[in-house]
Formats: sequence, C-alpha cells, structure tokens
Amino acid sequence: MMQAFNTFNLRIRALFSYRLVRPWNRRNRQRQHKTVSISLNKASPIAKVDARFLSFSIDISVLAGGFWWEGSKGTQRGLGTQRVEPLDLSQPALDNLVNALGSAYVRVGGSEADKVHYFTSATPASADSLELTQEMWNQLHGFCQRNDLALMFTMKYGLFERRKQGGWQTNEVEALLEYCQANQQKIDIFETRK
Repeated sequence: MMQAFNTFNLRIRALFSYRLVRPWNRRNRQRQHKTVSISLNKASPIAKVDARFLSFSIDISVLAGGFWWEGSKGTQRGLGTQRVEPLDLSQPALDNLVNALGSAYVRVGGSEADKVHYFTSATPASADSLELTQEMWNQLHGFCQRNDLALMFTMKYGLFERRKQGGWQTNEVEALLEYCQANQQKIDIFETRK
C-alpha cells in the first residue's frame, strides 16, 4: 500500500474570501478563488505516526462515579447535578471496542481530579467525596494490561490555590505510587492540573 503513495500529486482547492482594505477605498470587497498544487515525490515516508496515535480518555468522574454532566438535567460549577454509577472496566464489550484501537494511551483525569480521595489515603473519605477505590484502581490497571494501553493519570494536586498555599500536597500521591510499586502497576505519564 505504501508504494501507491510513493509518488503522487495532491491538489488542494482552497477558497479564500477576504476583504481588500485599502486606505483609499474601504468598501472594496472581493472574493478570490485560488488553486494550490502540491507535489510530493518521496520514496520513503515523510513522517511516521506513533502506534498509539488513536488514544482516548476516561473522565475521573465517570470512572469513580462522580457528577457527570452528560444526561444530567443541569450543571453546577461545570459539573453535572447527578452522580453516575462508576464505570465497569471489566465489560467484554468495552474490551472489544478498545481492542479495535490497537495500542493506545488512555488518559484518566478531568475537572474532579483534584477532588478525588485515593483509597491509599491515611484519612477516611467523607460521605460526599469522590473516592477512587482499590477495586476501581486495580480494575483500571487490568483494563490497561488486557488492551495494551499506556496509562496517563492526572494526579491530585490538592484543593487549594497554589499561589496562596505554596507547594504540592504529596502525601496521597506518594501513598498511591507506593501501592503501584508494590503491585507492579505502571503509570506511563503523570499530569497535574494546576
């Protein structure tokens, strides 16, 4: 199939609509049509796309059963007004859909990433907090392994203004990373929101 693309002509038709603004005549408007031709004659590819090019994300609200806006009757502070059931990543139908992508990155994060209470935390979760349970975390890693996914995870930074409060609150993140290390769980990319 690559040979079909070794030598080809690509013709791009572009329609440009713009105003010609001249100091002596500001009312002069013209519509111009231009054709641009590009010829690529290469025996080898110009560039290669990473195998994990087709990737996707799972909002932390969907994974952990938070306030998701889709299907909600309204929004409040950028979030939905109703909690959703946590996403079950053990569904064979979900594996079939993801397998069609081949190798991919899956990003888990979103607006509520700083509000998530990790199961490894020394302090108990409050009744209304969004909790990432040990079962959810292990299920996420099983999902990644089954489907050849590299995990990009948005780490909790803390519920505070960085400029006012100073440094990153690392205690919950450190405990989660220690758990990952003890259980041979890999996080390929880390992200913080603030």
